[in-house]
Amino acid sequence: MTRPADASQRAEALDLTRSFIVQAPAGSGKTELLTQRFLKLLARVDRPERILAITFTRKATREMHERIVRRLHQAHKGMQPGAQPVQENGDEHERLAIELARAVLQRDREQGWQLLKNPGRLRVYTIDGLCVQLLARDPERGSHVAGRSVLEDPKPLYRRAVQNLFEHLGQATAAEAQSAAAREALVRLLVHLDGNAPALQDLLVSMLAVRDQWTRKMGIDSATLQEVLQDRQEQELAHFRTALGADTAGAGPLAAAMHLVAALGQSLDDPGCAAAEFSLATAQKPGSLADGLRLAHLFSKLFLTAGDAARKPGGISRSLFKGVSAADAALIPELKAIYTQWFETAGATAALQRMALTPPVDLGTDNTALRDDIRQVLAHTLAHLHLLFAGQGVADFQFMAENALECLGDADNPGQVLLDEDVRLEHILMDEFQDTSNTQFELLSRLMAGWEAEGSRSLFLVGDPMQSIYRFREANVGLFIDVVQRGRVADIPLHYRRLESNFRSSREIVDWVNRQFNDIFPKHNERDSGAVSYAHTHAEVGPGGQVQVHPLGPDSSDQDEARLAVELIRQAQAELQQPKIAVLARARSHLAALAQALTEQGIEFEAVKVDSLASRPVVNDLLAITRALIHPADRVAWLALLRAPWCGLSTRELHRLAGEDPRGDLFELMRIALDLPDDEISRKPQLRRLQRTLS
Repeated sequence: MTRPADASQRAEALDLTRSFIVQAPAGSGKTELLTQRFLKLLARVDRPERILAITFTRKATREMHERIVRRLHQAHKGMQPGAQPVQENGDEHERLAIELARAVLQRDREQGWQLLKNPGRLRVYTIDGLCVQLLARDPERGSHVAGRSVLEDPKPLYRRAVQNLFEHLGQATAAEAQSAAAREALVRLLVHLDGNAPALQDLLVSMLAVRDQWTRKMGIDSATLQEVLQDRQEQELAHFRTALGADTAGAGPLAAAMHLVAALGQSLDDPGCAAAEFSLATAQKPGSLADGLRLAHLFSKLFLTAGDAARKPGGISRSLFKGVSAADAALIPELKAIYTQWFETAGATAALQRMALTPPVDLGTDNTALRDDIRQVLAHTLAHLHLLFAGQGVADFQFMAENALECLGDADNPGQVLLDEDVRLEHILMDEFQDTSNTQFELLSRLMAGWEAEGSRSLFLVGDPMQSIYRFREANVGLFIDVVQRGRVADIPLHYRRLESNFRSSREIVDWVNRQFNDIFPKHNERDSGAVSYAHTHAEVGPGGQVQVHPLGPDSSDQDEARLAVELIRQAQAELQQPKIAVLARARSHLAALAQALTEQGIEFEAVKVDSLASRPVVNDLLAITRALIHPADRVAWLALLRAPWCGLSTRELHRLAGEDPRGDLFELMRIALDLPDDEISRKPQLRRLQRTLS
């Protein structure tokens, strides 16, 4: 087997004298690299517990643990007297891993670990499992926190906490000083939102979901907060302009489109529509950052539908500018042409959506009181959430991480758990580092408190910012970018290495992805927004296969897409011998039209959790039987029973049987119907069989 293109980077990553952060794209063999470093560390330490490997899912934890143990068993098998050498299939990774495992077994014999009998000594945890382990060793918090159930979907509890806040503050009296002050703050926030209580509740729920981003910043002074927000808004506006093609002189497609919208919005029927508001704001000659953000926000709203999706180019028509004059209407095709170019560029439409859904915030000094009110209400909301957690014996991932942090303490005031870990922990390996949240990163930093830059301890971080998927769990991909740029975590310097080899996909697929995603991804990494540039990969798998794109027009439907897919499937079946065909979609709902089209064309397919059982006629008929037998008075169920294929009465026959007696016993009415003339009840044999079966 030829050496991979990044063989030198992989060899460097196994240097135990240095710490690394490794960017490992999909298919680059990062799990194997983690396994190899873990094995090499095992051969050097005096106890397996010196090494801690952290992953993000139970599946990844199980896979890594099993892979380490499997390598040890393979090495053990090859070391037995008279054993045949382990077949390594010419795979360099396989050969190296087994060689490292043999060194571990030698160390195992020297130290008496008996890892093959006690694999539980290998510390491989999910980040949440690690938090539970730390809390369980804390005598103060372990008894009432470590045993709590962790909610996969805590959002309903967030909403309940907000509702409890409103109920509690609504009943607060003047004697309750803190609650009364919070109530006044809540009232002022409601006034600020024009009395829209549901909107405020939604905002508070969303803030609870990302509380690791603000809980430790509650005491930040207003001047610093204003400076941070202003810097962030300048970045947002710059990103928006760049994505839509504005040059340094302020010209380009964005300037042209804004000029067109300003002209179109001058004389519309609805002065409150986005185009009219934008036109009015433009006439006021804006100059400040807040003015620029407001213009960008109003402009972007024009290109979103009521459901906040990017409007299709066909929607840029005269109907969008009701009341526009005939002369101004001539400008619409030019605007449509510019927007069509944006619509075909993922980055441009994403920038429009982001700006439209982010109302500008005036950062004037008069907002100090408002920010104080927000802080106070958030603090009380968080208190209600903690009360709910305690009352129901549950927690979310953030709560467990926060408590684990507290039990660790810090370098100046370490807790007993941190002191224990400092004695036994020497090496940390962390997978999927791009999905780390702020709190989890702080946890990692606390575990390394007191580590010296020139010491023998090491940190090994692996991840791919292009694959960050845990935003819903407050993951912050900007941390990966920040660590790469700073080159350290705590006092430990990190060397950045990027893997380039792809062992999973053929050359044609890798090359196509490289070409396409190089244009789709941002050109530069940006820590604050989490923007990530594309990293090219090199295919280690030989040629085979191809990528073909079959574009559909912006106004096409799911049915159009399904018909095209069926045509392609038919074509593959005709050209290939016993082809294996798979269809992938972003969501199950996207496959509904295709499933129906395949059924109509008589093409057999296997779908897991795609075709809902509840929507199948046979299931509905079985439910009707069940309801009719359980509840004889369930008239709808009995009528459905008579309409089902095993009886098949028409609606006219159903009306003849039961329509004249709305309260009658349908089982008795079935007996009477058998005596009616054949021209009134035509399916008497089926009716008689059903009656006999149910008797």
